[in-house]
Parts: sequence; C-alpha cells; structure tokens
Amino acid sequence: MSPDIDETFPESINPELVPEYVANKKYGALLPLLKENEILLCADTIVVLNNEILGKPVNNDDAVNMILKLSNRWHSVITGFCIGNDRRFILKSVTSQVKFAVITEVQADYYVNNFNPLDKAGSYGIQDWIGMAFIERIEGSYTNIVGLPTQEVFTVLKSF
Repeated sequence: MSPDIDETFPESINPELVPEYVANKKYGALLPLLKENEILLCADTIVVLNNEILGKPVNNDDAVNMILKLSNRWHSVITGFCIGNDRRFILKSVTSQVKFAVITEVQADYYVNNFNPLDKAGSYGIQDWIGMAFIERIEGSYTNIVGLPTQEVFTVLKSF
C-alpha cells in the first residue's frame, strides 16, 4: 500500500530524524486499514550530504546536479522504519555511509538519461550502473542503501 500523505517535515527537525518522522506519518495513515493479525511496515529513506537532505529529484537537471554533488564525497543514507500492529509499535532508523569516486558531468548525464533516478533519494540506486561503477566504499548495511535495511527489519519482526 502506498499512503497518500504529505511527506513534508518541519524545517527545524534534525535531518537524521526525518526518515523516522516520515515513516511514522505513513504508518499513521495506513494503520486504520490494518486487519486483525496483520503487521504494518512503513519506511522512508533519505541521503544526507553535509547536513543537507538530498531527496528525490524534481527533474533530470536536478538529478544530475545531485549526483555531481555526491561525486568524490562521503554521504549518509538513512532509512527510518516503523513496524507495528494494534498492540505494538517500534520505530527505528539505520544509517550507512557511502563514498563515490569522481563522477563527470557526462557520466552523470548518461546515468540520468538511461536509468530512472527520479524516484530515488539522492538521485541514485546503488544497485544500478552508477552504484556498480562509482561507489568506492560503503560502511554499514547495503540493503539500507537500496532502501530497506532488511536484516534490521527481520530482527524487529522476530519480536512480534
């Protein structure tokens, strides 16, 4: 299910808390639809570079600009997720660090025009060509960078 919610957040909020804030909004919107014996999982992922949130790009030019900002730099990928039902609720986040190699404007433009980065935080998918060709190093959960920290989610689900 995909909730129809406003994913904006207060400007005063610490960027590291934004994914949990948005995941919790999604959870609140979908909880009334939950049936008995079901568990709801909601998540949101952002990319943070020097305390700036790089969300989903608004167009191809924005996507190229984001990728060029990430070129030859470390950044954080943060996923907030909540899992619950009518009796229990757990809210967590996972942070991974990613280092890109140098990416030229031609390479960024190629990626944007041949893949689909407009639905991805930070304008890239680690599982795409750009991730395979330009990510020098990661610290933390690979699946978190893809968009859902599956090991951490599984650990929480085992407690239900």
